[in-house]
Amino acid sequence: MEELLNRFRSRYTEQLDELLSDHKEQEIDLYNFCKTTMFNSSCNAVFGRDFPCEAISKDYARFEQSISCFIKGYPRLIDREGFQARENVHNYLKTFLADPAAVANASELVISHMNSFEQKPEVNELDNKASYFMGILFASASNVVPAAFWIVAHTLATPGTKEKVRAIIAKNYDADSDTFDWDQLFANEELKSLISETLRLHSNITNARLVSEDTEMVIGPNKEKKVVKKGEILLLVSDLVHWDPAVYPEPEKWIPERFLPENAGKLILAEKNWKTYVPWGGGLHMCSGRFFAMNEMVVQLTLMLWYFDITLHEEIPTAYIKERFGLGVAHPTREMKATIVRREKSALRA
Repeated sequence: MEELLNRFRSRYTEQLDELLSDHKEQEIDLYNFCKTTMFNSSCNAVFGRDFPCEAISKDYARFEQSISCFIKGYPRLIDREGFQARENVHNYLKTFLADPAAVANASELVISHMNSFEQKPEVNELDNKASYFMGILFASASNVVPAAFWIVAHTLATPGTKEKVRAIIAKNYDADSDTFDWDQLFANEELKSLISETLRLHSNITNARLVSEDTEMVIGPNKEKKVVKKGEILLLVSDLVHWDPAVYPEPEKWIPERFLPENAGKLILAEKNWKTYVPWGGGLHMCSGRFFAMNEMVVQLTLMLWYFDITLHEEIPTAYIKERFGLGVAHPTREMKATIVRREKSALRA
């Protein structure tokens, strides 16, 4: 994970320098800005600098827009553009994976998986490898991108929160070397709470589990007893607990301090009795990339808020779920206009 984080941080910093090299104020769509920087940085961290991020990004966005069609097994004629975009992404991956020099510059995550494929002739076909890494690409980009947007948007839109975050960063910033104490920032309870609250509010995950034996369950406020049979499938939609006022008072409100230890029993209720927080899934199938993703979001929030002044010109948009129901972190329904300008060095030292 340390290697991936170093790759991500280096690439993200470079992108900010490339996009905002001077101190002139620029107008941006905050979501597209976060999408571009996070997608490229995540892809380069995982797949290396030779990965065609910019070339693949348009097709990937179109593929992602149609992801529910593929999951539901719709025929190609329903969404020809989406199916073509998926094939284009798949072909980009095949070309990349067929180049030993490009793979050699990828992360250890990719290299180790490629080595393991070589030991399994039955799955070592290029098509199979490209399909597998489409899953890695989806996991490393599709949920982190909208999560990064919501984190920055809420932090800027909620009075006093930007100042609190900057104070945390200031305590872990050395002006002489222009470096951060990342270990302290990753471990900071307030930053972790802020991110966890964002995922609670905007993640829309469906966890599916196969019932291994007949089990009696107590369901609903009337405590109705129901037996689920071995072989049946149970679906848990995260919104059922994440937006439940019996678990999270004022569930529609973004409260960055909600997950601080001292707020247990106040802003989070009944967590000892129920599984009340499931943005990463649960059990043996809990997302294995959750620690990397959390730290990615700390890096992004730190670099954007410390080096730039961002002014929002619109209220935070609502989340788009509909066809993406249960498929991950929700996207915004519209763009969000903002202006961004690089902070003067004197402000960083103050």
